[in-house]
Amino acid sequence: MKTFLENIEIKSAQKKQIFNLDNETLISLASNENFRDLMLSTNNIEKFGKYSILALNPIFVLEFKENTLFLNNLKNNLKLKEKVELKTALNYLFKPIKGSSNFEFQGFWTGFFNYNIARLIEKIELPQKEIFSYPDFSFVFSDTFIIKNHFENETYLILLDTNISTKPINSRKQDFFKEIKKANLSKSVISEKIEGNFIVKSNITKEKYKGNFAIANPLFGTTTFHMAALFTLLGDEKAKRFLSDLKKNKVIIATSNGDVKKRVM
Repeated sequence: MKTFLENIEIKSAQKKQIFNLDNETLISLASNENFRDLMLSTNNIEKFGKYSILALNPIFVLEFKENTLFLNNLKNNLKLKEKVELKTALNYLFKPIKGSSNFEFQGFWTGFFNYNIARLIEKIELPQKEIFSYPDFSFVFSDTFIIKNHFENETYLILLDTNISTKPINSRKQDFFKEIKKANLSKSVISEKIEGNFIVKSNITKEKYKGNFAIANPLFGTTTFHMAALFTLLGDEKAKRFLSDLKKNKVIIATSNGDVKKRVM
């Protein structure tokens, strides 16, 4: 596995500016294929929420869980696993900067770190073993990205020519614009479908669930992304009304998704 990751070579890259690509289209593109990793931001607060990033052509997934590193090559269905320490696993994503305690991020990855990874690094005992049901980190390697700069209102398509790419740059570029055209033609249908499903699934605002349901704190973690997606898809007015209805129905604000699960169980 180490040899495979170390031998990834980025030969060249192209950057093409895209116009009029809104968040709704980004979400639509992310849902078209498995393992497309979307880091979506809708905030314009200084130092936060500057970029949204979508990995358009995921090649493999790298995950670390229970002291085991898993690699899933999505293009040839090759799966590898290796028992390693967390520090070794992190070295595949980061390399130490000589003479410094900092690390330099390497490669074109998108993904997440588990909240509890700080405890693992600092060798603090985890509160519950069941937390290990989630990866400590999960990252996708892609050779094609969309990067949206919310501050400058600029969007770029990034295409890498790598030694593990399955299609040349021009072919991927043509595929992307075909997909964009299709997404734009069906945008109103997609919007109606999402909004319709949302209405069906929002029955937690009904009287019979009053005080008997919980959500993770929407100011932190993955629930923040859920809220951002709701505001993007529904608009400010409908999203605020939904949250107001949750409050009226005495929603319980839990500390985390795991806390929500424990309250149900």
